[in-house]
Amino acid sequence: MTPTKAEELAARLESGWCPIESPADMERAAAELRRLSAVEAERDALRADAERLDWIERAALARKVEIARSLLGTGFEIGQWPSMRVTVTSGSLRAAIDAAMKGTK
Repeated sequence: MTPTKAEELAARLESGWCPIESPADMERAAAELRRLSAVEAERDALRADAERLDWIERAALARKVEIARSLLGTGFEIGQWPSMRVTVTSGSLRAAIDAAMKGTK
């Protein structure tokens, strides 16, 4: 497997290479750190989506949740059984799931 730019940079730093030797190396190191930060943010967002999907799947398999478009047409409703609790949000489906998840903790 070909090493990523981050792995190459880490190996160079571990071998004693100092990015301060040239401005171009400093720019490449800074760009790679910014890219790594973006990848970490994307990973965190995907992890949150996975948690939402897991919650919905468990509730759906147990036949304890129903999801519908809000009657107002501005968001979603999530009905939970046996509590008969209904979460209504005017935002995205993600926001509705987050609100319903918080209500069950």
